[in-house]
Amino acid sequence: MKPLVVVTRPTERAHDFINQCQKLNWQTLHLPLLDIIAKPDELNSLPEKINKADAIFFVSPTAVSKVANAIDFSKFSGRLIAVGKATCLAIQQYCGKDVVYPTDGNDSEAVLRLPIWNDCGRLLIIRGENGRDFLRDKLIKQGWQVDYADVYKRVARNPTSKQLSEIVNHNGKVAVVLTSSEIAQIWCESLTSENAQIVKRLLYLTIHQRIGDFLRKNGIHDVIDCVSETEIVNTLKHRWEFV
Repeated sequence: MKPLVVVTRPTERAHDFINQCQKLNWQTLHLPLLDIIAKPDELNSLPEKINKADAIFFVSPTAVSKVANAIDFSKFSGRLIAVGKATCLAIQQYCGKDVVYPTDGNDSEAVLRLPIWNDCGRLLIIRGENGRDFLRDKLIKQGWQVDYADVYKRVARNPTSKQLSEIVNHNGKVAVVLTSSEIAQIWCESLTSENAQIVKRLLYLTIHQRIGDFLRKNGIHDVIDCVSETEIVNTLKHRWEFV
């Protein structure tokens, strides 16, 4: 029986990872726990916010894709900042400008360590609704003016008992991949069926220790924290003894 990888990312972010898994002859179950929905009012107000900004920070490739048609990157003369390499590459699909991003992490803490914050100015953070306030709070204390463009919202999609049963009844190795704290929370809150304890004993992989810590606090202990989906694939290859 082929190993099974449960992919919980939203549909628009899952294709590349699913392709990587399928090339290794792994079975995949795409079980998106979030729908990503654009917010038209925020997108309409985006040009005005950009005109006031000295720098723009994108929190994810999703943030880039949602505003790609609303921003003329060629006309923005300020600094473009990405949370990580994947977000940087997403930005560079639309412009040939330099993009600053941390190489020692892929979160707001790593972005704050970048040597670009000494000269204060006006930062626009492009993100989803109800994102973290860590970077804004830290930069305001350093003298920056920070505004948000919450250009999309996330709507939870809980897994059904039938889907959980399909995972539990798989006759082979199973790994569940959770790539955000919000997805991890939805997953844990959904484990109220008779299969919950079995599902909690599966192998879990994340892209950040913060996600892994949340899982461990909720009774899931076979957790491997990685830093990217590529590392997740390589970890599974090693764990499952694939060459």
